[in-house]
Amino acid sequence: MANREKGEVSLMIGGASYILCLDINAMCRLEEMFSTPTQEVTFQDVLVHVNRNSMRHIRAVLWVAFLKHHPDFTFEQLADGMTEAGGLMPFVQGALASLGLAATPDPKDVQKSGVNGTNPHKAQRRPRGAGGTGTVSTGTGAASN
Repeated sequence: MANREKGEVSLMIGGASYILCLDINAMCRLEEMFSTPTQEVTFQDVLVHVNRNSMRHIRAVLWVAFLKHHPDFTFEQLADGMTEAGGLMPFVQGALASLGLAATPDPKDVQKSGVNGTNPHKAQRRPRGAGGTGTVSTGTGAASN
């Protein structure tokens, strides 16, 4: 069973349940897959390509999400699953939406934390000369000791 708090989601393919997880290892694997000796690719770079509907990148994101719980899962099984789920777009939309939801905080947790997402606290300006925990600056605006 998928543990949403760990970023896991369940996906049914052909009557079988699979658990997907886009964890740090999956993200690193994506970076390794697309990087070359002359160009390092970040996870953010991969997401840019996913948002541009690069099928190569979408397939890779979905595949690595299977590997934590299904290490022998293949690209071929992924393609077969897409077909069984009614085609590429319904499968991709459902799987990517599920992975995105896994990263969304539970509204109850947000409420318990006391954070108001619609009106966040603003940073307060410190009065000039207020002491801090860092070293004393030698710049012109520093307070004298």
